[in-house]
Amino acid sequence: KGLDPNHLLLTRIHFAADSLYYAGNDIQAQLKELTLQEQSGLKLVQTSGQLLSNDQAISIPRLRLTTGNSTVELSASMDWAAAEARQTGAIRARLLAEIGKEDMMTLLAGQPETFVRQYPAEPLQLKAGIDGNLGRLQLTQLSLTLPSAFRATATGSIELPLDSLRRKGEMSLALECGQLQFLQALTGGVLLPEGLALHGKASIDGPQTQAHVQVMQAEQERMVLDAGYHLQREAY
Repeated sequence: KGLDPNHLLLTRIHFAADSLYYAGNDIQAQLKELTLQEQSGLKLVQTSGQLLSNDQAISIPRLRLTTGNSTVELSASMDWAAAEARQTGAIRARLLAEIGKEDMMTLLAGQPETFVRQYPAEPLQLKAGIDGNLGRLQLTQLSLTLPSAFRATATGSIELPLDSLRRKGEMSLALECGQLQFLQALTGGVLLPEGLALHGKASIDGPQTQAHVQVMQAEQERMVLDAGYHLQREAY
């Protein structure tokens, strides 16, 4: 049985913290330990982190989560002004993660046996970074890598992300395919060939979205895909 976010059952919870301080927006907390087990078998075996806050900003200088075969590290900060109409408060976040095969199969429970058996043993690597404010957010880095199988990257920015009529943004995307035979159990036998690459750009202007993708192999263009979708009219 895999992880069901709608029916979490946590047991063997152990929590320890020190240096706790709270007075209005002034907060300090040092997380020394958090371990637990979920009914799916997922185990959090070590956690450490820190929370700081004052009148200007709230931040998590470091947070590290460790299971038996995965690690997640987060650092983030946000000015309190970021929640105000002026849109000048800064937002910053960095995420690093390595998700091991055992945890991936827990998250992706119910997959065909062939997929589980052929899925690579290397951990899935995730890196992400965001900077800016609610006037303009920049995706400084987003990469997803499964060594020997694929590498996907993206960068971009968006202005006024919460304004459905005035928001405007662009994103560059890239995908490099390696050995993807393990996916055939999910695609009905369809296989993306090793060496295939996708390079694309996506944009949003108010409710209108656009995408342009080039499919390359051996550095030669094989296919070009263009698409658009209007979010309000639900029209392609």
